[in-house]
Amino acid sequence: MRETERSTRAAFASSDREPIPPPQGDWPDTAVGQAMQEAYRRAGRQAPFMMPESSTTPSSPTESDEGVEPAGEPWEQNEAAGEGSDADDRSEATPRTGGDGPPVKGPPPDRDTKPLPRWAIIGIACVGALIVITIAAFAFSSIWTEHLWFSEVGYTSLFWSRLWGKLAVGATAGVFALSLFLINGFLAKRLIRRPPPRGTAVTNESGPAGGVANRTLTIGLLASGAAVGLFFGLAEGVGWEEILLFFNRTEVGYTDPLFGRDASFFIYALPFLRRILDFFTAALICTLLGVIGVYVLQQAVTVKGRRVTFAPYVKGHISVLTAFLLV
Repeated sequence: MRETERSTRAAFASSDREPIPPPQGDWPDTAVGQAMQEAYRRAGRQAPFMMPESSTTPSSPTESDEGVEPAGEPWEQNEAAGEGSDADDRSEATPRTGGDGPPVKGPPPDRDTKPLPRWAIIGIACVGALIVITIAAFAFSSIWTEHLWFSEVGYTSLFWSRLWGKLAVGATAGVFALSLFLINGFLAKRLIRRPPPRGTAVTNESGPAGGVANRTLTIGLLASGAAVGLFFGLAEGVGWEEILLFFNRTEVGYTDPLFGRDASFFIYALPFLRRILDFFTAALICTLLGVIGVYVLQQAVTVKGRRVTFAPYVKGHISVLTAFLLV
């Protein structure tokens, strides 16, 4: 053994070759292997690489790799190795802010907030414009025919009084009904967004759980308000004569013996007051139905069997509207 060591040391001491790279493995655990390691160490040389056959790992896939699953990506190995440990005890819903692993996807986006396609917006605008143009054409043809007739008989001033009376009455009624509906509708929407009291369900960004999204609710309120305003404007515009007669009334000179009023009150004032009362009643009913619809869509009003449950703010809002309706 010592002779082998001396010969090996002398051979490497007299050699002019470049130093051999450091070994990447272990020498065989035998007496010869240990002696060779000691000989190279004393000679000041790096021992050549001699990996045991049992510890050799192929660097590329071979036939022996068949049936062996690949290790996968680094983060998959780390997660598999750290399975069950406290350090990696994380929920899948928790997003990663760093590290080598892939980012965990967050909650899906709200589909209700996705904007409408361009073709849908153009189509809605074209249909709306066509409806407006058709209504305006029929209205203009009727107005122009009346203007020609009144001009022929010499009552042009009466024609303009009728026309401006219809427009003023219809516009006033429509704007009032629209304002009443939208104010109460958006008030209901705002009350829904308030933080719930303790012990109640927590709302999310789209309103109560299962409710309609904020944008959809806003569009629905605006469209419904426009329809209500148009309906009341056209309906009240027809009764322009009663309103003009009230503002241009004159005394008849006959006093009613039962009520002590002049007969002009029953001819001009009473029909006007009845129309105003009917208008307010119809506007309040439409507003009340709209507010209840908002609360039902947002699930602030729940029905369980024969029992109807209202949130506190729902009771207050509906009670005020009902009180005005019963006055």
